[in-house]
Amino acid sequence: MKPLRSPLLVSAFLTLCFGNAFAAPVPITLSGQTDYDGWANLTVAGGYTGVIFPGTAAWKTSGGSWTSYDPGTGAVGAIGSNTSASGDAVIYKIANGTAGGPYPAGASIYFGGASATINLAGGTLGFVDKTPVAGLKTVAFQAEIGEAFGYDFHDHAQPVLNYTTASGTFTLNASHSDLVSQVYSGSAAMPSGMEDIYKNIRGVQFDLSGVSEDILSYEVKFTGVQHAQLYAARIDQSSTAYAASVFPQATEWSGGGTSLLWSDTANWTGGALPVEGTKISFPTGTGVTLDAAHGASTLSISSASGVTIGSTGAALAIGEGGLITSSPGTVTHTISAPLKAGAFSLLTVGGGNTLDVSGDVLAPGFYKKGDGNLVLSGANTFTGNTYNQIILMGGTNTVTGTNTNTAAALLELYLKDTLVVLKGGDNRFGANFALNLYSRRFTQDATILSEENARLVLGDGVAKSDQSFTSIRADGVNIFNETTGIGTTGTSSDSAIVGGNAAVSTLTLTSPSYDQYNVPAFLGKIGGAGANENQLALVKQGPGVQILGGTSTYTGDTVIAGGMLRIDSATALPAASHVKLAGGVLGLGSGDLAGTLSSGPGEIEFTGDGGFAAFGGPLDETMLVMPRTVVLNGGAALTWGGGGFVADGKKLILSNIGADNNVDLTNAIDLGASPRVVRVDNGLGSADGRLSGVVSGTGGLVKTGTGTLELTAVNTYTGGTAVEGGTLTLNGDFGSIRGDVRLDPNTMLRLVNVGNYDSYYEDRIADTATITMKGATLEVHLPGGTEGTLFSEVFSKLKLESSANIFYTARNQVISGTVNQIVVQIGTLERVPGATIHFSGQSIGTDVKNQILLGTAPVLDDGIIGPWATTGTGSSGVAATEFVTYGTYGLTALTSYLAYTAAANDTTWTTSSNIKLNASSSTTGFTSTLTAPRVINTLNFLGARGGTVGNVLNLGGFALRVESGGIIGSGGSSTRTNKINNGTLTAGTGVNTASELVITASGATDIGATITDNGTGAVTLVKTGINTLTLGGANTYTGATILNQGTLALTAANLPNGADLKLRFGTALNLLHSSTDTIKGFQIDGVAQVRGTWGRIGSGAEHESAYILGNGRLLVTEGPAGSPFDAWTANQSLTAGVNDGKAHDPDHDGWNNLAEFAFDGAPLSGGSGGKLRSKPVEGPVLLTLAVRRNAGAFTVDANGLVSVLIDGVRYRIQGSADLVNWTLPVSEVTADADGMPPLSDPLGWEYRSFRLTTPGSSGFIRAKVTDTP
Repeated sequence: MKPLRSPLLVSAFLTLCFGNAFAAPVPITLSGQTDYDGWANLTVAGGYTGVIFPGTAAWKTSGGSWTSYDPGTGAVGAIGSNTSASGDAVIYKIANGTAGGPYPAGASIYFGGASATINLAGGTLGFVDKTPVAGLKTVAFQAEIGEAFGYDFHDHAQPVLNYTTASGTFTLNASHSDLVSQVYSGSAAMPSGMEDIYKNIRGVQFDLSGVSEDILSYEVKFTGVQHAQLYAARIDQSSTAYAASVFPQATEWSGGGTSLLWSDTANWTGGALPVEGTKISFPTGTGVTLDAAHGASTLSISSASGVTIGSTGAALAIGEGGLITSSPGTVTHTISAPLKAGAFSLLTVGGGNTLDVSGDVLAPGFYKKGDGNLVLSGANTFTGNTYNQIILMGGTNTVTGTNTNTAAALLELYLKDTLVVLKGGDNRFGANFALNLYSRRFTQDATILSEENARLVLGDGVAKSDQSFTSIRADGVNIFNETTGIGTTGTSSDSAIVGGNAAVSTLTLTSPSYDQYNVPAFLGKIGGAGANENQLALVKQGPGVQILGGTSTYTGDTVIAGGMLRIDSATALPAASHVKLAGGVLGLGSGDLAGTLSSGPGEIEFTGDGGFAAFGGPLDETMLVMPRTVVLNGGAALTWGGGGFVADGKKLILSNIGADNNVDLTNAIDLGASPRVVRVDNGLGSADGRLSGVVSGTGGLVKTGTGTLELTAVNTYTGGTAVEGGTLTLNGDFGSIRGDVRLDPNTMLRLVNVGNYDSYYEDRIADTATITMKGATLEVHLPGGTEGTLFSEVFSKLKLESSANIFYTARNQVISGTVNQIVVQIGTLERVPGATIHFSGQSIGTDVKNQILLGTAPVLDDGIIGPWATTGTGSSGVAATEFVTYGTYGLTALTSYLAYTAAANDTTWTTSSNIKLNASSSTTGFTSTLTAPRVINTLNFLGARGGTVGNVLNLGGFALRVESGGIIGSGGSSTRTNKINNGTLTAGTGVNTASELVITASGATDIGATITDNGTGAVTLVKTGINTLTLGGANTYTGATILNQGTLALTAANLPNGADLKLRFGTALNLLHSSTDTIKGFQIDGVAQVRGTWGRIGSGAEHESAYILGNGRLLVTEGPAGSPFDAWTANQSLTAGVNDGKAHDPDHDGWNNLAEFAFDGAPLSGGSGGKLRSKPVEGPVLLTLAVRRNAGAFTVDANGLVSVLIDGVRYRIQGSADLVNWTLPVSEVTADADGMPPLSDPLGWEYRSFRLTTPGSSGFIRAKVTDTP
């Protein structure tokens, strides 16, 4: 036949087919003189090593389990029969195939090669017995072989037998061939679409009774197709001739007894009960009562009248061969007995037949095929299978019972060329099921010959049926042109989900997670032209993404309660559906959105947090992707808290983790008088959300989420701006804000002078504004594109409140001789002790191009503005290599160093000296040694650019006092660190003055010297810089230790006993020792931690933190007493003995302090308690709540789910149908934190979600907390 080339990758096919277990060839009982040979474990693990892909090499003749055989042309490698009681037959390779050959691989003899051509010869194997039984008359051969692209034997040619007598060698074809067993093994992509693949046990029987001479030897041979897999084989031989097939036949039910009991031998042809695990057949219609459990490898029903298999309670088990009905005419067969399967089985229902399975099914899954109808009406349980599927193909299939998935992985309900009706209640399929509808079309050029589509109906004429799936899929239709033999894929599918009742059925998509590389897309139809087919509503829940890309005509609501519902075609969102934004975003994947805010058909309504996201988009004239725009109410101004826009207390959400473009809400927005939260999620693009209309009002704007928000209008709101997460960018024509700005840890404010259309605007921040930085980045950006541009920005104050901050000014190079300039004018630069800042940018302050000016020139400390300010040199200045001074063009890098490129002469050092030990031009560092105690202003190391020798300052046993406290260690590497050792190190201007020792480790820096106080003046150590500072001295300083950035490593327990340790966001304390280091107080990102021992996660200390590394521990002697609850009460400013008890309710909101602590609440807020939410949308109610981290898995008891006692709190989750009896089962599902408020401390709490377990159940769910052990 003409070869067809499949688009399926060979490696993917092999992965699919190698992993499935399968029954071995069956034993056969023969009479006369007999012998048997069996082969199993035909793998590398079986000892058949040394031949690798693609299998063309010769088999081994010795070693391992190999043997040899001489077919007459010399010895070749062979595999002797290896199962118990086998004879002496062997397998050998007769010939390779096309660019490959058969060889023992990981799971089978694999017919190797790299081609995707269907039915390609993969090589020929021979099974040889040179010692046949005397008078040989019958040979029965079985091969357990896995298909490749629908073939196992090349050209479907059956094995043949060559036998040798004294007269020569002759060829004999099989007298019988049986498909002993067949098991579904997945599917493969072919030009005609997805085709089923099976593992088969093929049986062929040879009749040698006509041979008059003695048979000296025989050989069974066949050619397998490339990528087929031979798992096992068996040869049975006998001196008896058999006219009928010797392969096992089914035991037939006759119904000849009077009891119709399964156990009555009179009911079985031949008067014997079927053997366990063999085939059973029902050619006669009758009622059967299963009075003892029994298993059949295959059960077939061919009776012209109905067969009913009932039970006294015993279960009927079927094997991989499955259950087959092939009755003539229209007939219904019923199985009311419990039905079990230990493997993924086939249910084949012939045309005109109905198989009603009303007994409860317990199975990994199944594949229903055939043109007949299947009815599932029991309470069925599925435990998971290799394919993670339940497949329904052909006919009409009705589901009235319940179906529960107990596997950890989801099960996909895969519908092919079928109509499936869900009726009799809601959620016929329980949690953790996905839906996939398959579609294909056969054509002759432009003429459609036939079409196969799947159709799911929710409800019937009696009642609606709501149904939840994790996701829905329908790929574009597979189109096979029979004229050309070429297959293509369409852009949409004619498969559909429709309503079946006059009442609206709700389809809920729970979307528990997001996978960038496996986003479910439904390109089919939701709704239809038939009666009631548009009576559907759609609810999108969960943090994941669901794509709709087909045609939808349903008339019910579209509720987006979580994640993103992405619309990828103009017809995917029905014109008559009311869209409710209730916690998720509407993703624009096919165009812009012009919508109306109201509660009618075709309109959009904010019923909770919600918003929009964008995917894809048109290109502008510079080939950049243009944002997708949202215009509401014809572009009229929106009012937060009214007119259908975001309600008071709710968030506007822009973008999504699955978005890849910027979404632009173009309307002007009046914030009113309250702070308003805009959450922007971080998608795959460079920017995520944009507000291009004017934002006004007396309220403030709070930016949360890890994405980037752009403001491009002259905004007039006066309540200030807080960036609590991600990036806020002011750009475009006029992007600007008024009021103060707060930048929380790990956030960024970007002022960009060139918008998307090369437009310019100066003064984006109000001149009177204060920008407060708490470990954040402020960027002033003037990209290239236009020459001679000046970006001037003025604001009143830059306040460094805490942690390590970055001020980045970025501008383009000179273009055609014209200079672009950035000028930032700051009225006042204010610093809270402990905070640091790095000024990064291209040649800051060296000329007019890049200026940061202060309102009043600062008083310099021997040339620097302070040890807490650094900058760099070169094109970016990213690395902190220099201290900052102030000159003609503002802040700039200090250049007036006493610099050395070899061993320094310390005799000239004075209190005003800024010392630089610079090995950056060398491949080796150098050592400088003090000759006496010295006092300098700053110390700056630049490590060597190569080699293994770092820069070393040997204090020579003397004391070095750095008056300003500033030390920079840059360059070098982990093997050539900057070092200070052999002496004492302190800081301070004059003797006995308290000071900060600010060490910037932008390169690995080691200080083995002892850090001391400055006489009676306490020294505080501030560590900043992205690299590691290692302290190894016996330090005696008594001030605090503040870790702003990077890692602080301690080789000994030498932190000050009487001072605090403060770790800022994103830092790490590496305790390289194994001791316990005593400190006073312990803060993590500004939050006081409790007393007791602390260590890394898994250390076994009383308290553990991800901020701590290594094997050492901390002993915290002061701070909140004893427990996390006590620490929490202290941090919440509760008064000891007055309102800090577990039963106290300081804000009188009905939530006591224990509940507020358990659910991450704010006890003085007067709000509604902690962070928890139930979603009263269609489908089982979902409860999401903040739970103390490390609570572990909840366990089931008689009263619901319960946690261990964690941090003094025990959580209990319960379900109820009547608010009286809390006994409904509940289960934990993937956390749906979408739309939940930020946790106050993600290291202390995490979000977790729970729901009612029983499919279709309605009821209530609650969370309780106690402090009992």
